[in-house]
Amino acid sequence: MAGGLFTIATEYFNELGKYDTGMVVWGGENVEMSLRIWQCGGELYIAPCSRVGHVFRKLSPYQWPGGVNHVLTRNSMRTALVWMDEYQAFYMGFNPDAAKADYGDVSERQALRKRLDCKSFRWYLENIFVDSLFPLDPVALGEVSARDTVRSIDLSHIYNH
Repeated sequence: MAGGLFTIATEYFNELGKYDTGMVVWGGENVEMSLRIWQCGGELYIAPCSRVGHVFRKLSPYQWPGGVNHVLTRNSMRTALVWMDEYQAFYMGFNPDAAKADYGDVSERQALRKRLDCKSFRWYLENIFVDSLFPLDPVALGEVSARDTVRSIDLSHIYNH
């Protein structure tokens, strides 16, 4: 879902913990909010006939502390740490610099998840995102390569489509 382009009842939005105030500027709130809604017992619907307007500016009015990539990495890392359980290793595996990023304190968001009695990321994969490429029971994470060559098996074309 688009993080700034959705409709939700105010009471439900408040009950779910609103936006993560530890996220900076924007970017990542769409994934975080989607996972939170699904894992905490809600549902998302797409209204195909709806129309949303957006006014684009020539220049961004926002300050991006550390640059756009830093902000997006911070926000995504917060999402992974709070909502992805053991599967956060996949995020970090594909984004090795993420673990070094300053993502702030996520303890309040983790407490919110516990208080709302939300389901696991595995539940989300098994019940909602059933066509995901995440293996449910990964044996290993990393590159597979032949010992006598510099070639390796590459699946990035699947993940970066």
